[in-house]
Amino acid sequence: MSPTGAREIHDVQRAALADCRTPIPTATDAADAAFTHLARMLLNGHLTERNLLAAVHTVIVRTGYADSAMSLPLAQIWLLNEEWGQGWGQSLMASAPPPRAGSPLSRRLG
Repeated sequence: MSPTGAREIHDVQRAALADCRTPIPTATDAADAAFTHLARMLLNGHLTERNLLAAVHTVIVRTGYADSAMSLPLAQIWLLNEEWGQGWGQSLMASAPPPRAGSPLSRRLG
């Protein structure tokens, strides 16, 4: 791909999705789908807690800090990325057990 390839894709993306009659998700819908996927990856052992925090932070930033995206349940941990990364915060995530069976997160993920 050329150095401008990503820009070229971005420029035609909206028209291509409209041509396929595929709705463009809102920032909140996209963040919710991303958070659900990330939670599944964590629960399946394919993602570490630190990687989860970094990914949640990235999703929040890419939504432009939309209030609707930041109000999603998994978004509530996004500042822990800075807290943990700076060495001054709590170390609870390092030893936290996975969500227990029947918890709201495990019920949502099925």
